[in-house]
Amino acid sequence: MMPYRVVGPELPFYEYVRQNFTGLPQEVQVHPTPDRLAKLRFPINGEHPLVLVDDTIMQSAKVGILLTTNALYSLADGQRLDLSLIRGGPHYPNGEDEAGFIDTPNGPFAVPQLTQDYARGALHRMVEIVVAWNHGERTSAPAELALRGPVTRAALHVLHAAPKVLTPWGVSRKKREGIRLFSRGMDHPSGEELLAVIDETTLGKGDEGVVFTDRAVHVRNEAASSPNDFFNVPYAHIQNVTPKRGLLERKLVLATSLGPREITLITAADAADAVHRFFMTVLQMPPHQRHDPRPPNAPLLGDRVLHTCVDGLGLTPEVAGDLHARLVLQHQNEQWGRGERQGWAFSPLSLGDLRAALPYVLGQPVGEHWDGTVMTLDFSLPMNIGSGAKSMASSLVGLAMFATVGIGWISVPKGPKISTVRCRAYAQPGGSGIRVTGIANHAELEAPAIANAVDSGLVRVEQEILRRRCILGPDMAAAELLSVDDDSVARRAHELSVARSPAPTAGG
Repeated sequence: MMPYRVVGPELPFYEYVRQNFTGLPQEVQVHPTPDRLAKLRFPINGEHPLVLVDDTIMQSAKVGILLTTNALYSLADGQRLDLSLIRGGPHYPNGEDEAGFIDTPNGPFAVPQLTQDYARGALHRMVEIVVAWNHGERTSAPAELALRGPVTRAALHVLHAAPKVLTPWGVSRKKREGIRLFSRGMDHPSGEELLAVIDETTLGKGDEGVVFTDRAVHVRNEAASSPNDFFNVPYAHIQNVTPKRGLLERKLVLATSLGPREITLITAADAADAVHRFFMTVLQMPPHQRHDPRPPNAPLLGDRVLHTCVDGLGLTPEVAGDLHARLVLQHQNEQWGRGERQGWAFSPLSLGDLRAALPYVLGQPVGEHWDGTVMTLDFSLPMNIGSGAKSMASSLVGLAMFATVGIGWISVPKGPKISTVRCRAYAQPGGSGIRVTGIANHAELEAPAIANAVDSGLVRVEQEILRRRCILGPDMAAAELLSVDDDSVARRAHELSVARSPAPTAGG
């Protein structure tokens, strides 16, 4: 496996947590105060408390999670999990509104039912941080980003210091779901990196606002008129930026080679000056230099347990490297929306696995064509989810969650009724390219709403198929791969991860 890069002096664990655990609500307290700790009903002798997540309305600390320098505690019963044992998660097999578990080499560690989105998001972030530490990461996220290049440094120094601007590590899982609607289209395989986010929604859904990457700006604003409701523009295409002030809003008019584009900030109007300074800083660079290359020896992203499993399969370096790259692509697709290049979206699955995956989302195809390069599948809408994808999914142990996936109810807003979804795909290095369109009255047309719906279902199926590939190997046929029961997959994953990945202690 590619080693984690260490930049400069190593941070002690408590400082590593502080620098990488930001941007969450005040109910999540980093280095909790004595009055909050006094509410705990169990001792934490010899351990320094780092993060307290209180999941109660009255902030009584009766339910929630505590992270210390040595362990993770359930506030409800004081159950303790040593940080060196954390491998991944949290997982919620019965849904996020129920209790879940964290992966450990000794089996699952139960975590309590958490009712608030911020609490579940904070627990997820805790596990991410601890797993990264256990796999050798010792530097802060800002330090890692600072190495990428001048565009990234401009974001760190200007945008990250501004009000209403979220860092990538400060974006909760709930916001990520909204942000995916307009951060999609990033060139993940080439290393495009998300740098900062502005959430323009009043309720924190994250589905409108501005996303800055190391090479482009993505904007979604449903209140604006076309072409300003959704766009992404590479920095290389921006020629000038003009600020405008309204009664309640601040605007930035971008003169681009694609025509004028407008960013309107209302909820985050206080960030307008910083955004303007960022653009002006980037505009000082020659257009061909307005992107930062992927740094050498960048750390692997994605599920580290699966990366470890890949290394235990005894594959050639080329095949193992290919699976590692697919895991990274899957992680980026899940985090920031499906990547894209030249009109083709990225899937980490091989063409054969993608052919097996699509019926879980759309039911059995009504038409199929292969021209030697591109596979074309047509799926009828509306469809009977109950007799098609549902029965197929429920027949496979571990894939029953796909039974509720389906988009038969969707039509294109203010447009013709879509009767058929067309999916084209072709094999490419590290996965497949995929393009989703609609057919209405025998005419093919772009259908963003349907493409988004297919994406939201497909990413879950891709996750499961890729997980099984990393545990069971790349040679098994897709049908055979999916027929292996969950217990056998879990046992094999445990064998591979324990043999390859003894985790160091996190404390200190």
